[in-house]
Amino acid sequence: MPHKIYFLDTEKKEKLDLYWKGSFKDFTIKLDNNELGVIKTKKELKEGRDFVIGYNKKLEIRLVMQLGIFPCIEILYNDKPVPGTITDPKRQLADIFYFILFIAILYIASGLAGLIFDIPAFSDHGIGLNSIIYGVLFVMMGLIINKRQSMFALIAVISLLGLDIMFLLIRISEYGVKSNPWPTIVIKMLFMLYLCKGFSALMRLRQLKLMEVEKEHINSEKKQRTPISEQKTEDHTLFMPDDHSGYLPDE
Repeated sequence: MPHKIYFLDTEKKEKLDLYWKGSFKDFTIKLDNNELGVIKTKKELKEGRDFVIGYNKKLEIRLVMQLGIFPCIEILYNDKPVPGTITDPKRQLADIFYFILFIAILYIASGLAGLIFDIPAFSDHGIGLNSIIYGVLFVMMGLIINKRQSMFALIAVISLLGLDIMFLLIRISEYGVKSNPWPTIVIKMLFMLYLCKGFSALMRLRQLKLMEVEKEHINSEKKQRTPISEQKTEDHTLFMPDDHSGYLPDE
Protein backbone atom coordinates (compact mmCIF):
# COMPACT_ATOMS: atom_id res chain seq x y z
CA MET A 1 0.00 0.00 0.00
CA PRO A 2 1.56 3.37 -1.02
CA HIS A 3 2.29 5.71 1.89
CA LYS A 4 3.27 9.39 1.80
CA ILE A 5 4.28 11.59 4.74
CA TYR A 6 4.18 15.40 4.77
CA PHE A 7 4.33 18.09 7.44
CA LEU A 8 2.04 21.10 7.61
CA ASP A 9 4.52 23.24 9.55
CA THR A 10 8.21 23.98 9.24
CA GLU A 11 8.85 22.59 12.73
CA LYS A 12 7.51 19.22 11.52
CA LYS A 13 5.08 18.86 14.40
CA GLU A 14 1.87 18.45 12.38
CA LYS A 15 2.36 15.18 10.52
CA LEU A 16 0.13 14.23 7.61
CA ASP A 17 -0.04 10.58 6.51
CA LEU A 18 -1.63 9.45 3.24
CA TYR A 19 -2.42 5.81 2.42
CA TRP A 20 -4.17 4.30 -0.57
CA LYS A 21 -4.61 1.13 -2.54
CA GLY A 22 -4.07 0.64 -6.29
CA SER A 23 -5.73 3.24 -8.58
CA PHE A 24 -6.12 5.57 -5.57
CA LYS A 25 -8.84 3.50 -3.89
CA ASP A 26 -9.64 3.88 -0.17
CA PHE A 27 -7.49 7.00 0.07
CA THR A 28 -6.96 7.50 3.82
CA ILE A 29 -5.90 10.80 5.40
CA LYS A 30 -4.43 10.96 8.92
CA LEU A 31 -3.23 14.00 10.84
CA ASP A 32 -0.99 13.21 13.83
CA ASN A 33 -2.20 9.58 13.63
CA ASN A 34 -5.85 10.70 13.87
CA GLU A 35 -7.94 9.72 10.87
CA LEU A 36 -9.53 12.67 9.10
CA GLY A 37 -11.38 10.66 6.48
CA VAL A 38 -11.34 8.08 3.73
CA ILE A 39 -11.99 8.85 0.06
CA LYS A 40 -13.31 5.65 -1.46
CA THR A 41 -12.81 6.06 -5.21
CA LYS A 42 -10.48 7.78 -7.67
CA LYS A 43 -13.41 9.79 -9.03
CA GLU A 44 -14.18 11.21 -5.59
CA LEU A 45 -10.49 12.04 -5.11
CA LYS A 46 -10.48 14.00 -8.40
CA GLU A 47 -13.45 16.00 -7.12
CA GLY A 48 -11.49 16.76 -3.96
CA ARG A 49 -12.29 16.87 -0.28
CA ASP A 50 -11.98 19.67 2.30
CA PHE A 51 -11.23 19.12 5.98
CA VAL A 52 -11.53 21.67 8.80
CA ILE A 53 -8.70 20.76 11.17
CA GLY A 54 -8.86 23.65 13.63
CA TYR A 55 -9.69 27.31 14.05
CA ASN A 56 -9.08 28.99 10.68
CA LYS A 57 -7.30 25.86 9.47
CA LYS A 58 -8.43 24.09 6.32
CA LEU A 59 -6.92 21.17 4.44
CA GLU A 60 -7.80 20.47 0.79
CA ILE A 61 -6.85 17.25 -0.98
CA ARG A 62 -7.52 16.28 -4.60
CA LEU A 63 -6.08 14.26 -7.46
CA VAL A 64 -4.78 16.33 -10.37
CA MET A 65 -3.14 15.38 -13.67
CA GLN A 66 0.21 16.92 -14.57
CA LEU A 67 0.63 17.58 -18.29
CA GLY A 68 -2.69 15.77 -18.65
CA ILE A 69 -0.94 12.42 -18.15
CA PHE A 70 0.69 12.00 -14.73
CA PRO A 71 -1.60 11.70 -11.67
CA CYS A 72 -0.45 13.46 -8.51
CA ILE A 73 -1.93 14.51 -5.19
CA GLU A 74 -2.48 18.22 -4.59
CA ILE A 75 -2.57 19.19 -0.90
CA LEU A 76 -3.44 22.74 0.12
CA TYR A 77 -3.21 24.04 3.68
CA ASN A 78 -5.14 27.31 4.03
CA ASP A 79 -5.03 27.64 0.22
CA LYS A 80 -1.23 27.20 0.08
CA PRO A 81 0.58 24.08 -1.17
CA VAL A 82 1.96 21.91 1.64
CA PRO A 83 5.80 21.93 1.57
CA GLY A 84 7.23 19.01 -0.41
CA THR A 85 4.02 18.19 -2.29
CA ILE A 86 3.89 18.04 -6.07
CA THR A 87 2.30 21.50 -6.41
CA ASP A 88 4.68 23.19 -3.96
CA PRO A 89 6.48 25.79 -6.13
CA LYS A 90 9.74 25.34 -4.18
CA ARG A 91 9.72 21.61 -4.91
CA GLN A 92 8.78 22.26 -8.55
CA LEU A 93 11.70 24.66 -8.94
CA ALA A 94 14.04 22.14 -7.28
CA ASP A 95 12.84 19.50 -9.77
CA ILE A 96 13.60 21.90 -12.63
CA PHE A 97 17.08 22.54 -11.21
CA TYR A 98 17.91 18.82 -11.01
CA PHE A 99 16.49 18.27 -14.50
CA ILE A 100 18.76 21.00 -15.88
CA LEU A 101 21.73 19.31 -14.20
CA PHE A 102 20.66 16.04 -15.83
CA ILE A 103 20.59 17.74 -19.25
CA ALA A 104 24.01 19.31 -18.57
CA ILE A 105 25.55 15.97 -17.65
CA LEU A 106 24.00 14.39 -20.75
CA TYR A 107 25.45 17.11 -23.00
CA ILE A 108 28.92 17.05 -21.41
CA ALA A 109 29.13 13.25 -21.44
CA SER A 110 28.00 12.96 -25.05
CA GLY A 111 30.34 15.79 -26.06
CA LEU A 112 33.31 14.07 -24.43
CA ALA A 113 32.35 10.76 -26.04
CA GLY A 114 32.12 12.46 -29.43
CA LEU A 115 35.56 14.01 -29.05
CA ILE A 116 37.31 10.92 -27.68
CA PHE A 117 35.78 8.13 -29.74
CA ASP A 118 34.97 10.01 -32.98
CA ILE A 119 31.51 8.43 -33.33
CA PRO A 120 30.08 9.13 -36.84
CA ALA A 121 26.49 9.52 -35.59
CA PHE A 122 27.64 12.09 -33.04
CA SER A 123 29.54 13.99 -35.72
CA ASP A 124 26.42 14.00 -37.92
CA HIS A 125 24.43 15.59 -35.10
CA GLY A 126 27.11 18.14 -34.23
CA ILE A 127 27.87 16.54 -30.86
CA GLY A 128 31.34 17.47 -29.66
CA LEU A 129 33.03 20.51 -28.16
CA ASN A 130 29.93 22.65 -28.61
CA SER A 131 27.93 20.13 -26.53
CA ILE A 132 30.42 20.51 -23.66
CA ILE A 133 30.06 24.30 -23.86
CA TYR A 134 26.27 23.97 -23.78
CA GLY A 135 26.55 21.66 -20.77
CA VAL A 136 28.69 24.12 -18.82
CA LEU A 137 26.26 26.94 -19.61
CA PHE A 138 23.35 24.75 -18.45
CA VAL A 139 25.09 24.17 -15.11
CA MET A 140 25.67 27.91 -14.66
CA MET A 141 22.07 28.81 -15.52
CA GLY A 142 20.73 26.03 -13.30
CA LEU A 143 22.68 27.34 -10.30
CA ILE A 144 21.35 30.86 -10.91
CA ILE A 145 17.78 29.52 -11.11
CA ASN A 146 18.22 27.56 -7.89
CA LYS A 147 19.85 30.40 -5.94
CA ARG A 148 18.15 33.53 -7.31
CA GLN A 149 14.93 32.11 -8.75
CA SER A 150 15.82 33.85 -12.01
CA MET A 151 13.26 33.90 -14.80
CA PHE A 152 15.96 35.13 -17.20
CA ALA A 153 18.17 32.08 -16.48
CA LEU A 154 15.27 29.71 -17.21
CA ILE A 155 14.57 31.52 -20.50
CA ALA A 156 18.29 31.21 -21.31
CA VAL A 157 18.27 27.43 -20.80
CA ILE A 158 15.21 26.94 -23.00
CA SER A 159 16.69 29.29 -25.63
CA LEU A 160 19.97 27.35 -25.68
CA LEU A 161 18.08 24.13 -26.34
CA GLY A 162 16.17 25.88 -29.13
CA LEU A 163 19.41 27.18 -30.65
CA ASP A 164 20.91 23.70 -30.50
CA ILE A 165 17.93 22.33 -32.44
CA MET A 166 18.15 25.17 -34.97
CA PHE A 167 21.88 24.63 -35.59
CA LEU A 168 21.26 20.91 -36.02
CA LEU A 169 18.58 21.60 -38.65
CA ILE A 170 20.94 24.00 -40.46
CA ARG A 171 23.65 21.35 -40.40
CA ILE A 172 21.23 18.79 -41.86
CA SER A 173 20.16 21.14 -44.65
CA GLU A 174 23.76 21.98 -45.59
CA TYR A 175 25.58 18.67 -45.21
CA GLY A 176 22.92 16.02 -44.76
CA VAL A 177 23.26 13.17 -42.29
CA LYS A 178 23.39 9.39 -42.56
CA SER A 179 21.64 8.68 -39.25
CA ASN A 180 18.09 9.78 -38.37
CA PRO A 181 18.30 13.04 -36.37
CA TRP A 182 14.61 13.34 -35.50
CA PRO A 183 14.61 11.26 -32.29
CA THR A 184 17.29 13.61 -30.92
CA ILE A 185 15.31 16.66 -31.99
CA VAL A 186 12.08 15.35 -30.47
CA ILE A 187 13.83 14.56 -27.16
CA LYS A 188 15.25 18.09 -26.97
CA MET A 189 11.81 19.56 -27.71
CA LEU A 190 10.37 17.46 -24.86
CA PHE A 191 13.12 18.83 -22.62
CA MET A 192 12.01 22.36 -23.54
CA LEU A 193 8.36 21.51 -22.87
CA TYR A 194 9.16 20.13 -19.41
CA LEU A 195 11.28 23.16 -18.51
CA CYS A 196 8.33 25.44 -19.28
CA LYS A 197 6.81 24.18 -16.02
CA GLY A 198 9.40 26.31 -14.27
CA PHE A 199 7.67 29.54 -15.31
CA SER A 200 4.53 28.77 -13.29
CA ALA A 201 6.67 27.78 -10.28
CA LEU A 202 8.67 31.03 -10.44
CA MET A 203 5.53 33.14 -10.84
CA ARG A 204 3.87 31.35 -7.91
CA LEU A 205 6.92 31.93 -5.70
CA ARG A 206 6.88 35.62 -6.54
CA GLN A 207 3.17 35.80 -5.72
CA LEU A 208 3.77 34.14 -2.35
CA LYS A 209 6.59 36.59 -1.58
CA LEU A 210 4.36 39.54 -2.44
CA MET A 211 1.60 38.09 -0.23
CA GLU A 212 4.05 37.75 2.68
CA VAL A 213 5.29 41.32 2.21
CA GLU A 214 1.71 42.61 2.05
CA LYS A 215 0.80 40.63 5.17
CA GLU A 216 3.77 42.08 7.09
CA HIS A 217 2.83 45.58 5.92
CA ILE A 218 -0.77 45.16 7.10
CA ASN A 219 0.36 43.80 10.48
CA SER A 220 2.82 46.68 10.86
CA GLU A 221 0.14 49.29 10.13
CA LYS A 222 -2.28 47.56 12.49
CA LYS A 223 0.34 47.58 15.26
CA GLN A 224 1.06 51.28 14.72
CA ARG A 225 -2.65 52.13 15.01
CA THR A 226 -3.00 50.14 18.25
CA PRO A 227 -2.20 52.06 21.48
CA ILE A 228 0.79 50.69 23.37
CA SER A 229 -1.40 49.91 26.39
CA GLU A 230 -3.53 47.61 24.21
CA GLN A 231 -0.71 45.85 22.36
CA LYS A 232 -0.12 42.19 23.18
CA THR A 233 3.15 40.46 23.93
CA GLU A 234 4.11 37.07 22.50
CA ASP A 235 2.33 35.31 25.38
CA HIS A 236 -0.85 37.29 24.48
CA THR A 237 -0.77 39.43 27.66
CA LEU A 238 -1.06 43.20 27.58
CA PHE A 239 2.15 45.11 26.93
CA MET A 240 1.67 46.97 30.28
CA PRO A 241 -1.23 47.37 32.74
CA ASP A 242 -3.63 50.32 32.58
CA ASP A 243 -2.26 51.59 35.87
CA HIS A 244 1.19 52.93 34.97
CA SER A 245 1.99 54.33 38.40
CA GLY A 246 4.22 51.35 39.19
CA TYR A 247 6.57 52.39 36.38
CA LEU A 248 7.09 55.93 37.79
CA PRO A 249 10.17 56.65 39.92
CA ASP A 250 9.71 57.01 43.66
CA GLU A 251 9.69 60.57 44.94
